[in-house]
Amino acid sequence: MNQKETIISKVKNSKRNTIFLPDSFSPIDVQYASNVLGQLVKDGILVRVCQGIYLKPEVTRFGILMPSLYQIAEIIAKRDHAKILPCGPVAENYLGFSTQVPMNAVYITTGASWQHRSLKTKG
Repeated sequence: MNQKETIISKVKNSKRNTIFLPDSFSPIDVQYASNVLGQLVKDGILVRVCQGIYLKPEVTRFGILMPSLYQIAEIIAKRDHAKILPCGPVAENYLGFSTQVPMNAVYITTGASWQHRSLKTKG
């Protein structure tokens, strides 16, 4: 089985609502995996949530069920072997102390600090 078939097989055998990152397919080259995932988006098998994050969608009668920002942050933290904790308004909403949904998700992390302005889910 070649690398492309390996990626396609892993995607097709996964459950609905599974999030994929191009580096999820190690030891396959990240750029090559990204190209294959992009092709799967064109074929309608995956949905591109944002740059470098892909979803095998679950389609409901209301449309595609998109992952929350927290689910995406958890996947990135798992990939980076880091721990995350919601902070400020995100924590208040997550714990049920507030019904307001914050515009910016802020987390305390043991991993590298980064800011990604385009990490807004489509939907």
